[in-house]
Amino acid sequence: MWMSRKNDELDFVQRDSVIPGEGGIMSKHGKGFLFPSPFAKKNLYHVLWCDEYFCTPNYKVDRERLSCFLLMYLMSGEMSVTTNKKTYDLSGGSLILMDLNMPHSYRAKTNVQMQQYMVNGNVLPSYYKLLTENKRQGLVVQQDSRISFLMTSLKNETMTGLPNDHIINMLITEILTLMANAMTVTTSDPIRQAKYYMASHYNENISLDDIAGAVSLSKYYFSRLFEKETGYTPWEYLTEIRMRNAMHVLTHTGASIERIAESCAFCNATHFIRAFKSFTGFTPGVFRRYFSEVPMGIGTIDP
Repeated sequence: MWMSRKNDELDFVQRDSVIPGEGGIMSKHGKGFLFPSPFAKKNLYHVLWCDEYFCTPNYKVDRERLSCFLLMYLMSGEMSVTTNKKTYDLSGGSLILMDLNMPHSYRAKTNVQMQQYMVNGNVLPSYYKLLTENKRQGLVVQQDSRISFLMTSLKNETMTGLPNDHIINMLITEILTLMANAMTVTTSDPIRQAKYYMASHYNENISLDDIAGAVSLSKYYFSRLFEKETGYTPWEYLTEIRMRNAMHVLTHTGASIERIAESCAFCNATHFIRAFKSFTGFTPGVFRRYFSEVPMGIGTIDP
């Protein structure tokens, strides 16, 4: 909310966001600086500054560093944005997340209307890293009606007399979730077939050559394609199938650890216990005691 007192977290924004001779702005309409509560600054996504701009093609920002992130929503017009050593061409309806801690620039190519939100939050660097690592989607979401609704809602909340920190946190969470979900790629036939093969043969001692051969691809090309489409290496995906099956058997039967290890194609119980603890944080025995739905010693596992 608005306050007349000094706020240490906003000093850098007040100092570094001022661009001498900034031109091309026809008008600004927004709250400007917001003052999130100490709780919000420590625990929530929060907005430090926001405005809606109407600009001509003369509008340009070239900045070295500002200690926050920027959500820029281009409502109409065209812009060019350079961030993280990559240039993006934006059109109306586009949303981009920028890390202002690194050199960045953006300029209007036509008359534009846009919203800008300088934001912070403990998990923002992780979301930014997730988006930058995705080669298909990257930092930009294009023309999604849900984004329009969320950005309008964020604007309305920040414009109120006393913006609610928790509603702002919820909206930014929804926005980042939508951006991350937009990264999802369509699964190709070979990867779909490989998933089915692994799900059907996880209890066998299959290799990468076996899986790639089942879908008629070289193991090198298959590995790259699988990780690109799923976010997992083939071995990580197969291990997850095995671990989830082991978790189910541990909690629904009284089968021995040795028998479960064998059923998941581990060479011995020691190897299985080590892998299971790495995956879940529990040894199989402790996991069973915490989460078992059947009395110990009852039930078996299918061969």
